[in-house]
Parts: sequence; C-alpha cells; structure tokens
Amino acid sequence: MRIAHVASEVAPYSQTGGLAQVAAALPAALASLPPTEVAIFTPLYPAVRRVLESRGETLGPAQAQVRIAFDGRDHEGHFQSLLLDSGVTIHFFHCPALFERDGIYAGPNSDYSDNAERFATFSQATLLAATALMGGAPDVFHCHDWPTGLLPILLREHHRSRLPKARTVFTIHNLAYQGCFSKELINDLRLPWSAFTMQGLEFYDQVNMLKAGVAFSEATTTVSVSYANEIRTPEFGCHLEEFLQYDCSRLLGIANGIDVKEWDPASDPHIAGGFDQSKVDGKTECRQALLREYALEAASDQLLVGMVTRLADQKGLDLVAEIIPDLHAMGVRLVLLGNGEAQLEERFRWLSQVFADNLSVHIGFDTARAHRVFAGADAFLMPSRFEPCGLGQMAAMRYGTVPIVHAVGGLADTVDDPGEEAMAQGLGTGFHFAPATPDQLRHALARAARIHRSAPGTWAGLMQRGMKADWSWTASAREYLQLYSQLNAPEHTPDQE
Repeated sequence: MRIAHVASEVAPYSQTGGLAQVAAALPAALASLPPTEVAIFTPLYPAVRRVLESRGETLGPAQAQVRIAFDGRDHEGHFQSLLLDSGVTIHFFHCPALFERDGIYAGPNSDYSDNAERFATFSQATLLAATALMGGAPDVFHCHDWPTGLLPILLREHHRSRLPKARTVFTIHNLAYQGCFSKELINDLRLPWSAFTMQGLEFYDQVNMLKAGVAFSEATTTVSVSYANEIRTPEFGCHLEEFLQYDCSRLLGIANGIDVKEWDPASDPHIAGGFDQSKVDGKTECRQALLREYALEAASDQLLVGMVTRLADQKGLDLVAEIIPDLHAMGVRLVLLGNGEAQLEERFRWLSQVFADNLSVHIGFDTARAHRVFAGADAFLMPSRFEPCGLGQMAAMRYGTVPIVHAVGGLADTVDDPGEEAMAQGLGTGFHFAPATPDQLRHALARAARIHRSAPGTWAGLMQRGMKADWSWTASAREYLQLYSQLNAPEHTPDQE
C-alpha cells in the first residue's frame, strides 16, 4: 500500500507547532508496518535549506517538473527528495514564486495574502507528481490541516483520471485554524459552483479550506478521541459544529503519539544526567541543573513546575499569569520557556522581575532547552483552554514529570486523575482541573504541591506509571493502517457520497 502524506510543515525541516511533529512521526511509524510504502510531500521553504545544511543533508536533483495554472497565471516548480533513515522519502516542492519566503504562513506583520494560491498550487503539484515520485499511484493521500484541505476536491475534479483508485483521509489538527478565503477561489481553481454549499466548502460566503477537506475526503480524523467529540459542540466547534454533526459522514479520533527515541531520558544528549524507570537518580541532577539555568532556588520538597508553550490565550497563559502571586504561599517554583503574543511576552517578563523568587522565564524557543525543562521539572503544566491532543504532557511523563492539565481534548485522554485516595492506592498519572479558571488552576497546583511535599511515595508512583506508559506512535499507526485498508476495500468507491 502506498501512502502519501501531504503537509505544509514537517519537523525538523519546517515547524510552527505540533502539526510538523505529527507529519514526521506518523509516516515513520507507518513505514515500519509492512506492507506500506510511505512518502511525505511538503513545500521547500528557505528554512528547510538551513536545517538541511546544519544536519549535513543534501537533497536529490530536480525531478517531476510541473506547471500549474491559477487565475490565468502559471506556476512552475519541481520536487527534490530526501530519503530518511526510517525509510520514508520526503519530496520537497520547489516553487520560489510561492515559497521563497521566511515564514511558512505569515510575514513579520500578517498572514500572506496569497496563502490560498500557495497551498492550492502545492496540492495540485502533489497530485500531478506523486505517481512518478512514488513509483506508482498512491492508494491514499493523507492530508493534514487546512493548507491541504483542497486536495480531495482537486483530486475529484481534475485528477481522477490519472488517480482512479486513490482515496483521501483528512486530519484536523486544530479546528481553530480553518483557512477562509474569497469565493473567487472557485473560479481560480476551475471548481464547480455546485461544491459551494453548506454541505461543501462554503462558509459565510467564503471558501473554507478545512471544511473542504472534511467535506470531500472519504474519512476525517482528529488527533484524540475527546477532541473528535468536543468539536461537535458549540463550545469547541468554531462555528462548524452543526456541519460536523450532520454532514461529516466519517469522523474518527485517533490519538497522536510522540517520538520515543527523541524523548528518551536514558539517552537524551541535552540533559544533565540520564535516567530511566529503574534508576531515577539522574532526574535529581537534571532538577538541580534546571534550577541553576533559570537562577531559581527550590528545596527538594518544593514543587518545581515547568512549562514549554506558545504564549497565547488558547494555551491558558492568562490563567497562569493570574496565579503567579500565589506561588510563594503554595511552595511552588515555575520555569517557563516559550514565545508568542507580544502582550503575554511582556506580561511574563514583568512578572518574572516582580516575583523573581518563584518565576523564571525564557522568551524564545530551542529544542535543547525544552528537553532540559521536561527532564528537570517535578511537574509539567498545560492549562490549555482547548487542546486537540497535546504532545507536551506525553513527553513530560516519559521524563517522570507529572502533568497538571486542563481536562479537555487529548489532555483528558492521556492524563489519568482518579482522585487522591486512588492515587495513594497506586492509580493515576497526573492532575486534572476544570473549568479553565484561575481558581481551579490554583487548586490543582496546590493539590499537586501538597502531595509532592507530604506523600513522596504517592508522587513516585505517579512518576513511575507515566514513565511506563506507551506513548509511541505504534498503536496509532496501526489504527491508521486499518483505516487505509478499509478505504481500499473493493466495495469502497472513491468519491462516493
């Protein structure tokens, strides 16, 4: 079975968030499950070249030259490929007119105005070149998030003759980002106006690229079971809840995994001391190193909490800011790594000056520092207002760092909070709070700090159970492979209503 994953970003070559990590890790996991041949299609940005150079990697020669028309303009491009150790080949689409820019989706001040043209052209190029690049027609195009949302309808309307048996799967990584553009896109792409309906890609008199991906793919997935249910409700549906309830014929939740080789405390080159489930002494060394790096002091019974996050309201950073003055009384120290909204960056800089004994902040991001936070903290805080899956809580548990999470989406699915009595009896992996208010967050932090201080045996059990859990991609990849196989069953007809 040939599987083509199509994504606007792929770690470590281009990345703004969790989508890039999934677009790299899921294909690698699938490639280990025969009989599958897996490739990734993604644009070639200038940032990709910089990463390739830093890794000592070289792309292959230009191949699969394509020309795509858009609103009377022709865009020419080609693909250059890289074979990874996993056996997956990444095919980078080189089209300077559309992708020779510093940002993936946006410049310094705003989104690129031609994003619809950029990513629709990339989808067309992938459909034109995939058969030649993969040595045969793909059985499944697996499309990730709004930038690839037009691929299923473009396949149906313009490429079905060359790809008569290809099926499409569309994954919603974050429903909040939908890709809405002028309805003139219908004419620009020579699509039928019959697709511009409430059951199709129309959304408040615009083309919604994410909605198109759902409407015209043969199966839609989200990145956790709870999120698949949440997005059918007004609270989390981002104005698509009725469409997802009544017009989405197939919506499945399949939880993400993490790269357990990258996130392995026993072999992590970025941390002060290695450790594993059987010997956790190295975690104490990592804790001390993290305190030195962030210029904090914390006794062994004081809870050291880490955060690695985008500074955004969605991530609940405003809730965290509200409870910073209470950290001292709770015996909590907080280290934060991240960047994002300018207002929140400035607020946390100020808070770290005023409450310097309890809060230390590094505005920015680098992978090595993130690993040190995961390894050195006692607990990991994720107060997201919504979280389709979340990867941080799983990485934290790999390092024996107990998660404290808002009980939504994938956070609720992956972190088990059975209550303190059950924790004392050997159950659970972390702490929930709900709803997303400063009071509930304060209560959860105080609860975790109290157990950490007064019940070290219970805390050690939480650590051990998190470290023993299987957070690899293997189980999720098997679910996806089963879905692909069902779509390729003889009785299934592509584009069936």
